[in-house]
Amino acid sequence: IYGSLELNDEWSIAAQYFLEWRPNRFPEGGTYLAPADVLFEGPDNADNMLAPGWLVSAGNSKDPKDINDNFGIRLDWSPAWANGDRIGFYYRRFDEPEPVATLDAAAGAINLRYAPKATMYAMSYETAIGSNSLGFEVNYRKNTALNGAFNERIARGDVVNVLANSLISMPANALWDAATFLGEVSYTHLAKVRDKDLYNGVGYASCNGGRKAGCGTDDAVAIAFLFEPSWLHVFPSVDLSLPISFQHGVSGNPAYAAGGFYAEDSIIASIGIKAAYAQKHYFTLQYQDYHWNPTGRVVGAAPGGDMYAGGNGPFSLNDKGWVSLSYNTSF
Repeated sequence: IYGSLELNDEWSIAAQYFLEWRPNRFPEGGTYLAPADVLFEGPDNADNMLAPGWLVSAGNSKDPKDINDNFGIRLDWSPAWANGDRIGFYYRRFDEPEPVATLDAAAGAINLRYAPKATMYAMSYETAIGSNSLGFEVNYRKNTALNGAFNERIARGDVVNVLANSLISMPANALWDAATFLGEVSYTHLAKVRDKDLYNGVGYASCNGGRKAGCGTDDAVAIAFLFEPSWLHVFPSVDLSLPISFQHGVSGNPAYAAGGFYAEDSIIASIGIKAAYAQKHYFTLQYQDYHWNPTGRVVGAAPGGDMYAGGNGPFSLNDKGWVSLSYNTSF
């Protein structure tokens, strides 16, 4: 349920209440990009997943209720002195959609859990410089899921995120007819650990191997960009473009549960070619690849040979580069 109201020329308010909860979607167990076979709706057991010779089974998923007081409020301020710039204030209460794998050691099962009743306070600022736009955001997430030790419970805590991004339109030159550049810098700070015995962070008991083995750090920085030059009317009614994306963990490992995707030294990159026919039909051929740093090797641990002892982030995707062909249209 969503509603908005213009209070006056400078202020507006909007609110949303959710009547349904759904988790974030990840590749299913047994598929090419799956993080582990026994997660989600994949196979019901796996060996050598946690240690050589240890067989674990798929447990259950404990989902929050659909109606569980998940809501958000937004207050927008566009003061006259800001010349059209917008300042936003936000409050969210929500059950997190990010799955966290937990271990029931007694039953030898891996279960999926979701952190309930997290809250977020945020502020954003948007401005334009000519045809280019700039955006800034600061948010404080309270009682969110943290990078946790493999345990029966979810590690919880508070994190601060700071984001800055820019969308730049580039004029025609000898190399392209038009181009856009979207860049973002993110900074994450661990403000509070509520479950110190469960948090897998540098300086805490659950951390084995330090930041190179995936332990969270107090501070982390990551960058990302998308650059897309385009060429108009290459063929009758056909425009071509070359989307290139790059994401890199510059320093530190974010402390929140899914922070491994932005771990230190990580790289997620893609390059493709896109064709737009009559500005209605869009075809994209793209290659995407990944890199996270593994640590060590266990010789003969798996039926197929050796396996990594550990690593920083989802390093099992390092050999999972893939090609996709997509088509979309509107009508």
